[in-house]
Amino acid sequence: MTEARLLTRVFLPPEAFSDGMATLEGQVFRHVARVLRMGEGDHLLLLDGTGRGWVARLERVTRSDATAILLQGVVEEGPPLREVHLAVPLLKGDRTELVLQKCTELGVSCFHVYPAERSVVRLADRVGARRERFQSVCRSAAEQCGAFRVPEVRIWESTQGFLEQVSTAGRFIAWEEEDRLSARDALQDGRPCTLATGPEGGFSRQEVDLWTDHGFRPVSLGRRILRAETAPIALCALALCAL
Repeated sequence: MTEARLLTRVFLPPEAFSDGMATLEGQVFRHVARVLRMGEGDHLLLLDGTGRGWVARLERVTRSDATAILLQGVVEEGPPLREVHLAVPLLKGDRTELVLQKCTELGVSCFHVYPAERSVVRLADRVGARRERFQSVCRSAAEQCGAFRVPEVRIWESTQGFLEQVSTAGRFIAWEEEDRLSARDALQDGRPCTLATGPEGGFSRQEVDLWTDHGFRPVSLGRRILRAETAPIALCALALCAL
């Protein structure tokens, strides 16, 4: 049997696993059977997105679904470096998806998409479809990078609603006007944290006041002004890759 780390990785919802078997349906099935052209007898690594994985063998493949038998449990190689939540506004074009993809690879635990005052794109339309698409981007990135967990994507109707539920002790907002506390220094302790970055037009002074009123500390990402899609990647890299 092929070594687990070399097998095709596929995430399934936890309810797809039962009694030593797993069922592949919908988009996942189509990807496995039609894109990858896997068939009965082929092996793959199935994951439930919560840290559990199994080497599995396809036993039955039909036109609409497939069944796999779970052969061997696979243990996640060490816990995440730290719990990191990232709050990011909806950005233009596919830039939000770029942030989700790269920050999933870095190890972000959960994404929070919130409506910023100066956001160019508004969240009001197609919230359900956006969330489904964003979750798919995270799932694909997790499969590609070898992660055992898929970060959840939450979309908030208001910044206030998001801020009221933040539970981490560490809270930091990247702000281009901050010149005293660097993100590198602030993120060294390894504690669970929530990070926030702004939209293309940056944060207004009133927004920064709102975030700081809820315990967020402004931090600097350096002397240069980073793009709205670059800042969250840089901030998460400082939080996760230096540990």
